Amino acid sequence: MRNRIKRHSILQALIFAILAFSASVPLFPESTILVHSAAGGVGCALLQLSKNAGWQTIGVVGNSDKIKIAEDMGATHIIDKSRQDLWAEVEKIVPDGLDAVLDGNGYITLRDGLKHLRSNGKLIAYGFHSMFPRKYGIPNPLKLAIDYFRTPRFNPLGMHDKNYSLVTFNLSFLFHRIDLLKSATEDLVNWFSDGKIMLPPIKTYPFTESAQAHRDLQSGKTVGKLVLLTEEN
Repeated sequence: MRNRIKRHSILQALIFAILAFSASVPLFPESTILVHSAAGGVGCALLQLSKNAGWQTIGVVGNSDKIKIAEDMGATHIIDKSRQDLWAEVEKIVPDGLDAVLDGNGYITLRDGLKHLRSNGKLIAYGFHSMFPRKYGIPNPLKLAIDYFRTPRFNPLGMHDKNYSLVTFNLSFLFHRIDLLKSATEDLVNWFSDGKIMLPPIKTYPFTESAQAHRDLQSGKTVGKLVLLTEEN
């Protein structure tokens, strides 16, 4: 039962990644993409899918403890933003710019992500993690309001001149698209069967330790996927 729960948990991250790619990132072989939070559940899935597609990847991690998992998941380059200047390193790796940026952070990286695209590049925003608390789990209404206004508003005219694209993606509001979910699940089954996809690290918590699981998640120090288990599991 526990193994099944783990598989279902990572299935969510993988389907999320597949849909983000298939719906949002029609790129060419040898494209270079930037993946934020590369050692997380979705980040690990994005790195593997990118490798299978023949793309070069730049995985961004928050500390040196996460470098190994990003390497194992197939990152071509890794930037540890706790020790390196993120965008200066990006410019060294791809002086001409990125073909795509996959961003779940929100306002803290969206604007710079757009600035570092090459012509015909795509900024894919799939989350706004930076707007939520890192401690105690209690949203701060004032912070949310401030961060809302700090979130960049992109001018379609300026993006048109540079051939940039902004794509947003939220799996929570896609469950009515059974056709997309079915296609993504079928792809997953085939890739697992062929050994093209591997599971990232999965850490489980008993339901009684839900608070600790949330604290760990908000700390930004975890890797892979976190799963809560009920007594029935």
